[in-house]
Amino acid sequence: MKLLFENWRQYIKESKEFEATDDYYKIGSSSAEYNPAWDYDPNEDPDLLSMEVYESAFPVAQQLARKLGMGDLALYFIAGDSVGNHLARYINGTYSSPIIVLSDKVTEQSEAVLTLFHELGHAYVDSTGVELDLDEEEKIVEDFAHTAYMDGPEHALQFLDKSIGEFQ
Repeated sequence: MKLLFENWRQYIKESKEFEATDDYYKIGSSSAEYNPAWDYDPNEDPDLLSMEVYESAFPVAQQLARKLGMGDLALYFIAGDSVGNHLARYINGTYSSPIIVLSDKVTEQSEAVLTLFHELGHAYVDSTGVELDLDEEEKIVEDFAHTAYMDGPEHALQFLDKSIGEFQ
């Protein structure tokens, strides 16, 4: 029975959009020349529910990235309960084709979408070249994520441009 369960779990992982590459479970592709192995260990067995909610959140996040003027998005599951006390982290400098590394602790659809929107907010701030205080940037991108989720990308982009414009 145990073997059957393990094989079924492996089948489920292989049939989903995340693919295993170099021990990382990844969805999407980025043209950025960054490899998560430079900074993070792979999560070789991510939570199936977390994989599922990120798979369903991925197309919405990719649409938002395009509205922000970015290219293809890539997500990688990494080892550990958090990424510097966060659920995910945008990799600085990859804003033209964002890379986001994820813990596998998100198990709700709305939380997955908000997490990805938050990280795309960081990518957009990075693309502007504006230097923000870390706490101020966190507040702005969190408000951006909620605005994008509740009111749509156009309102969120206006909010983000206005907020960042105050620091230019």
